Amino acid sequence: MQIKIPSPSYYESHYGSSDLVRAYLDQIEKTVGEVFFSEVIDILRISLLIVPPEELAQGKFLAYERFDWRCGYVSVGVNGNFERYHSGDDLDKVCEISEMLQAAFIQVGKKRKAKFNSRFINEIVIQITHVFMDNFSKK
Repeated sequence: MQIKIPSPSYYESHYGSSDLVRAYLDQIEKTVGEVFFSEVIDILRISLLIVPPEELAQGKFLAYERFDWRCGYVSVGVNGNFERYHSGDDLDKVCEISEMLQAAFIQVGKKRKAKFNSRFINEIVIQITHVFMDNFSKK
């Protein structure tokens, strides 16, 4: 299964990207893609929507789910906490993204209960997050 996770929408285009965040997302894509096989999903795209609360209130950048089981394609958009992400350091950003990813995997798991083990994937996400946090803290 291929996992594609672009850098957080809106936030990165307005405020710039973080090398640590991109490295974290690359590691998630690589590790989960290598470890997890899904018989119903070939490509899973997760969009991280970190936008100001006023834009969410206007109905912009709402969370979404798109499933095409015939083609094995799933696209999920999850909203994050803009204030936490915006005011935090790179470790806060990684924590927020970790929670968003876990929520996205749970969403997909609810649709394909027996064929998509979101608990297993979330354990991998948590392990990768801890490794990143430990490595970053040591620097």
